[in-house]
Amino acid sequence: MPTTKEVRKALEDMPAKEQRLKRQNFDLSTGVAGARTKIASYHVETPLAFREESVRLVFTTVEQFQTPGDGSQTTYDLAHDALPTNNTTDFVLYEGGSRAEADTVDYAGNSFTYTGPGSQEYLHAYYVPRDPVEVEIVKTAPKSQGRVEETVFDATTSMLHERNQHKEPPEIDFTAGNPLDPMVPRKWTIDIYAEGSVPFAWDDSGEANGQNTVATNAVVSIPINRATQDLPDLSQAVKTDIIAPKQG
Repeated sequence: MPTTKEVRKALEDMPAKEQRLKRQNFDLSTGVAGARTKIASYHVETPLAFREESVRLVFTTVEQFQTPGDGSQTTYDLAHDALPTNNTTDFVLYEGGSRAEADTVDYAGNSFTYTGPGSQEYLHAYYVPRDPVEVEIVKTAPKSQGRVEETVFDATTSMLHERNQHKEPPEIDFTAGNPLDPMVPRKWTIDIYAEGSVPFAWDDSGEANGQNTVATNAVVSIPINRATQDLPDLSQAVKTDIIAPKQG
């Protein structure tokens, strides 16, 4: 089997395209409060490497409400602390499956007001929670290759959501790691996990009366270099680097 340095050299010599993985590239799942949950997964088709550049990550939760049906303005209390942020649209509201605008959003009181129609309609509200949740980006080998995994980025959402990611973006950093840490072989997955008191949601599929609404204010943008062809020995080399890491 080639050495780590030989594999790294082969990768460096291989043509690659600079890209970003966005939320639409992932298979998405609703989180579970209080449990480490896989909320996104991307299946790697050709080898790629994470670039040590800025990432953009904003996560949202969803709540369902119902209007009283009399055309009045109603105040709705949110289950979690809502956070105003520079990184995305703070609050996204749907009525009956269509975009709507809240009359007001009270971040100090964790509530919003909305004047509904003369009929009962479901509301779905997506907002950025203030509560800290642990988030990890993990590269994972398939079961058929002796499932191993390695965390390549981790942070709390309080750090992600409260900083201005346009001015102070978080970055993936491998300076203290091993030579193949940035590499993800073909057939592996890139998974995003969340664990905390708030269940993250990309859509309303987990709600009792979902209406196919989506969290347009949730953001994923991860910098990668994508190889133009496979490297047969890469998977075993990366597995070995995870199990028995070598510096340099």
